[in-house]
Amino acid sequence: MAGSNYVLTAPEVITIRGEDARRLIGCGSGDAALLYIYILNAGGRYDRLDAAEKTGRTPEQMDRAMEVLANLGLVISKEKPKGPAPEPADEMPKYSTEDVVAEEKENPDFKPFIMAVQEIYGKFLNTEDTKLLYGIHSYLGLPYEVILQLVSYCKEECGRRGRNVTMRYVEKAAFSWEREGIFSLDAAEKYIMNANRRRSAQSEAARAMGIRDRELSATEKRYIDSWLDLGFAADAVAIAYDRTVTNTGKLS
Repeated sequence: MAGSNYVLTAPEVITIRGEDARRLIGCGSGDAALLYIYILNAGGRYDRLDAAEKTGRTPEQMDRAMEVLANLGLVISKEKPKGPAPEPADEMPKYSTEDVVAEEKENPDFKPFIMAVQEIYGKFLNTEDTKLLYGIHSYLGLPYEVILQLVSYCKEECGRRGRNVTMRYVEKAAFSWEREGIFSLDAAEKYIMNANRRRSAQSEAARAMGIRDRELSATEKRYIDSWLDLGFAADAVAIAYDRTVTNTGKLS
């Protein structure tokens, strides 16, 4: 009830540092918070299958939650890697129509969420689209409100290129956001703001190089991004471009 005070039952006490609690709250991942409590309760030990069973999650969800905890610096592996970690496959598990129907029955927020995505997306979503959105939420762990931000961002990105947004594009972006640890509205807004700043800086640098009315090539974008990462502004890029072309006759 609003305005009421609640107390926790406390026959047993497990402590957590304030900074760690703030990191968990800020990441917006319920699975990560649940796994962290499991590890605390187990005295710092982690058993993947046992954690999945006791938290009511899948082993794959525990893997994702562990990645979030690792990115937050809340867990440290004692095992030395035996080789380079394989790149994660940006592919969703195969969900059935029954999975989606069950989610609609059990989660009253799911259907309004799908309707909101359709409004942003600009057209009716088919069964496969709905399965994909279900996977982004259940498999990758992105909250509904974050997925809405993701779809809106993807539509704007495709619109700038004169293309229609596709659910495959949304899926790839969702994996990227999951790897970046974007599980809250605040994190999503910061990501989008930084992306817009980088795009604006790229445009300024491109104009300084005399590039207008066309998309940057992959090589040009790589050049510009490397200069921006070094801290050079558009005016410095203009000087370098002018000297390079004057001396060599080409961008080098």
